Amino acid sequence: MGKLSHLLKLCESSNQLGFEEGEKLVKKFAKSGLDTLNTITNDSPSKFCFNGLMDLISNMKLMNKTIDSLVEIANSPLFNDKAKEQLKPLKELGQKAKGLLSKLQQLSSECEKSGLSDDCMVATHSKLGDIARELKPILEKICQD
Repeated sequence: MGKLSHLLKLCESSNQLGFEEGEKLVKKFAKSGLDTLNTITNDSPSKFCFNGLMDLISNMKLMNKTIDSLVEIANSPLFNDKAKEQLKPLKELGQKAKGLLSKLQQLSSECEKSGLSDDCMVATHSKLGDIARELKPILEKICQD
């Protein structure tokens, strides 16, 4: 039984290391997303860069996939309820971010349909500002935790 116990401890520590790396990745994606968000919202509407919006969407997707993976790891039998509780705030922030991600994707889709016209860029920049007011505190909180 001693060997099995040792093997389980190795698996648990391996998952814990993976978990910690995952948390670092989430923070990295959140920080990158926050930087991109600040850049594209601080630019004037005439300088709005559609590629910046697409970069933000990409970062958000990667961050959410990583959070989902962490939740999956925490729900494995090798982790106790304490691990699940520690992840709960991040999971909730991830859910909020997912809702805003869908708004960003809709915004990019609308802009692409209009052929990326100047009028669309001004309207997109304005709508992005509304989304940014909701998204920025979420990304900042993820970066802090």
